[in-house]
Amino acid sequence: MSDLLDFPAADLARRTGDVLDAASCAPVTITKHQKPRFVLMSVHRYDALMTRSEHKDSTLEDMPDDLKDRMIRSLEHDRERKEDRRLVDEKRTRREGRAKPSEVFARHFGETHGVDLPSLVRRGYRPLLMTGEEE
Repeated sequence: MSDLLDFPAADLARRTGDVLDAASCAPVTITKHQKPRFVLMSVHRYDALMTRSEHKDSTLEDMPDDLKDRMIRSLEHDRERKEDRRLVDEKRTRREGRAKPSEVFARHFGETHGVDLPSLVRRGYRPLLMTGEEE
């Protein structure tokens, strides 16, 4: 949009004729606080744009290069994020199937091997015992 002629919004009141003359030749950008806010153009040009946009099928080749690059980067980024999430979920699933280190320690160095393990009851926590089990 930098190739369009810019007019501050205040010029619409002060120099209406100049702004309209410029808009009859080519689209004009109306700025507010030095940022483009509106585009003013002739009805003929607007109708031509609307007719063209309604009947045109766009392809990737028709897209401007900068927009095409942004879209492709965004799609690649999304694909990488999905792959990262898949790997994390896969790792989590593998980890959930393994025994915890404390269970492995108890299995190898527990009472059967003559090692006294710390009590499971500490700081007010008491494990849930299944029916028929005793401490």
